[in-house]
Amino acid sequence: MKIHIFFNAGIRSRGFGLLSLAVLCLSGLHGFAQNWDWQNPLPQGVNLFSVNFPNDTIGFSVGMDGKILKTVNGGNDWFEQESGVATTFASVFFPNLDTGYVVGYATTIHKTTNGGEDWFQLPSPSPALTDVYFLNTNLGYAVGSKRYILRKEQKQKSA
Repeated sequence: MKIHIFFNAGIRSRGFGLLSLAVLCLSGLHGFAQNWDWQNPLPQGVNLFSVNFPNDTIGFSVGMDGKILKTVNGGNDWFEQESGVATTFASVFFPNLDTGYVVGYATTIHKTTNGGEDWFQLPSPSPALTDVYFLNTNLGYAVGSKRYILRKEQKQKSA
């Protein structure tokens, strides 16, 4: 009730009230963000959409223009890896330190078997994949447009 009366008290009070409200909102946002530190490498210039850490120090992030970034020190520093494409990557997942998968738009599934040093493309029936997750190195899923749920299962070779 007091806020309603305060805002209707006149132009000068209304301006002060709006300014006070804006300062209050912004200070609340600052308090919310206190535990987050800017780790984005500069300049890399594209939006990033996914991050995955297979352990405490090694992590990967993906985004627009085929961007794949890697950290080896827990996210303090990031460096670019060559994907060989310019499509948008939506998700990344590494079931272990060597094997990783990246999915995205334009029928894109990419895989690495050497910790991201080299990436190769796998066929995909979906025109756009938005997320990927592996239960272990042999069993994983990807989801995407047109209600696709893809399953990748690597059969164990018997002796």
